Amino acid sequence: MIDAAAAAQLCETMRAEIDNWRQQGSAIARVKFNGVVHTWALRNGAINIALARHRETIDVVTRENCPNAREQVKQIIDTGSLASGLVGF
Repeated sequence: MIDAAAAAQLCETMRAEIDNWRQQGSAIARVKFNGVVHTWALRNGAINIALARHRETIDVVTRENCPNAREQVKQIIDTGSLASGLVGF
């Protein structure tokens, strides 16, 4: 389970990068999105395991905590879900 503080941290980080990712294009933005998620998961310990087992967790967390940012990131990285944009989990 991902706690509220960890969810807020992910949402804040994604919001801070949206403009940069939009300017960089979908391919580069996807790589950078993955970097953000990997760093966030590592900083929050067990989240890394949760994501490895259930990649859709990233969509659940962002849908509940920052749906607007989630939608923007999905558009930028050109994917139907954030989970499908993850590599290495």
